[in-house]
Amino acid sequence: MSGFSLAEDKENNGEKVDEEKPKELKICAQCNKKIEGKFLLRALDQFWHEECLKCSYCNTQLSDLSFKFYIKGDQILCKRDYIRLFGATGICSRCLKIIPPLEMVMRAREHVYHLDCFACHVCRYRFCVGDRFYLYYNTIRCQDHYYGDRGYFYQTPFFW
Repeated sequence: MSGFSLAEDKENNGEKVDEEKPKELKICAQCNKKIEGKFLLRALDQFWHEECLKCSYCNTQLSDLSFKFYIKGDQILCKRDYIRLFGATGICSRCLKIIPPLEMVMRAREHVYHLDCFACHVCRYRFCVGDRFYLYYNTIRCQDHYYGDRGYFYQTPFFW
């Protein structure tokens, strides 16, 4: 008898235990159908079929227990979309503009850069993996412009 839990009328330390009433089937917030299966999910104080609980933004199914999901207002979001839409951002060390949470970045020590901003401060040469670059007063320099300004070798170069 799916959805029912039965207990006999009996005395329990002088108190009568009543027969439990059948459990009411819940209605899915997405499809408005009864949830008759063994499992149901609860989010936003509503019930959902496993297959009906999805990210409000990208429609990814969220029933898998390995998925974390977030609630913002009346939206249910997967972790990726929550971070992308509401996550903490960084500031590019060159242009001082916001770096969106999921954007690819370049790092040099404590500095973070947009990919397009990770270039020599003087000639705008964009560095590739393996290129040597220098930090000079919080600006990135190619070897030519580092030595041109300094006149001598001051610090160990970085390799990308």
